[in-house]
Amino acid sequence: MGKIKFISFIIFSLPFLGVSQTLENLDYISPFHEDLAAIQKGDQWAIIDTDGSIVIDYRSDLVSTVFDYATYPIFRDGLCLIEKEKDGIVYFGYINTLGESVIEPQFLNASNFKDKKAIALKLIKETAGENTALGKNVVYYKYFEVIINKEGNVMSYFLKKVKT
Repeated sequence: MGKIKFISFIIFSLPFLGVSQTLENLDYISPFHEDLAAIQKGDQWAIIDTDGSIVIDYRSDLVSTVFDYATYPIFRDGLCLIEKEKDGIVYFGYINTLGESVIEPQFLNASNFKDKKAIALKLIKETAGENTALGKNVVYYKYFEVIINKEGNVMSYFLKKVKT
């Protein structure tokens, strides 16, 4: 069965499965993962449960992941990636199945969780001194690839050995 036929089948089947809301004009319905599926309308995504009820309303900060040759937001270990732009830089964090931010966007990149761990790119800003002529701090940034837990705490750092 082609993707369009499958999506059409799902859309037309939802009213007969006891959907409490009308899901109309959808652009995409993802497969279920952890009893949740992403639905797309325009450039926003919402999350529905197995009853077809919207459990997380439409929003534009959900991050799509490539999974089985398709791209959509996905929950893994009860968390879904979100993104937020600050000063022209996109940072990644996570929400729970209620749509609440549980790890604020703070990573330059991040993966979905697996076995209660995720890989993220942590940015650290350090002040090297002060430029007295300009009255500003001299700063530099370091970033590290890290493994984080579901609270967003760094469990370990990946270190690349430098050849001498």
